[in-house]
Amino acid sequence: MAFFSKKIKINLLFSFLVANFKSISDGSWTVVFESATMLVVKSVGSSGNEKMYLKIEPDTSKSATGNTVKMTISDNMSSTDGSVPSPSIAVSRLVQFHTAAVDTNGLIDYHMSVLADRIFLWVAGDANSTTGLSVMAFAGRISPYKPETSVTNGFSIGTSYKSPEDGFRAIKDSSGGTASSLYKSYSTLVPANPGPGGDYNVFPQVLANAVDGARGELPDIYHIPPIGVGQGDIVNVGGKAYTVYALSPQPAGSGYSNFAGPKVAVYMG
Repeated sequence: MAFFSKKIKINLLFSFLVANFKSISDGSWTVVFESATMLVVKSVGSSGNEKMYLKIEPDTSKSATGNTVKMTISDNMSSTDGSVPSPSIAVSRLVQFHTAAVDTNGLIDYHMSVLADRIFLWVAGDANSTTGLSVMAFAGRISPYKPETSVTNGFSIGTSYKSPEDGFRAIKDSSGGTASSLYKSYSTLVPANPGPGGDYNVFPQVLANAVDGARGELPDIYHIPPIGVGQGDIVNVGGKAYTVYALSPQPAGSGYSNFAGPKVAVYMG
């Protein structure tokens, strides 16, 4: 387990993420390719048989949609230039910090948790800005409900804030196809915490679509009823400490984030 957190200027995020990955000493993710504007890392997962490639690019321009960092996953990436060779498939997501253009010298908070099978990256825009967002990104293996012929098929990526499509995209669906690999996150919703005896309730984040049904769950993250908990609170689940994150809603008041609810509890280590 590796965990990183810092308050930094927006235009320094990419360089910090690069330094964080290069500092991981347990070999869970290793550098495949690096340039001034790109980092590609690879993991074979806890099984030793995975082919999980993650590309990170800065993409922090003062655009109308605010500052972002781009994350791309694939089952293969070139060690020469970071490209994705055919016939491998690449899926990208933008982790967005603001809803409008802001100065890249503005401050953001970021937390990143890294295990061999998954990565969580949480970024929050400047708290003093009305355009700041609190966004959680996930890249890694889902926990399938039944064995699949290739576990790498379940290598997935998604963010809590819509970017650019609603949901989580796997490299392939459960049967190895690519047409039905987009999943929504579903969870039980109850109104408040804590429950009887002062216990706090958490619920799995189930990934499902109309073809696969319920394929599996996101690991190390739970939906948590929003009333009774706040940003940064700690809840214990199975002897592990989970951090509560309040996530920004979708644009124009269109509902909860892509994580099935407005707050999540995440094992960040």
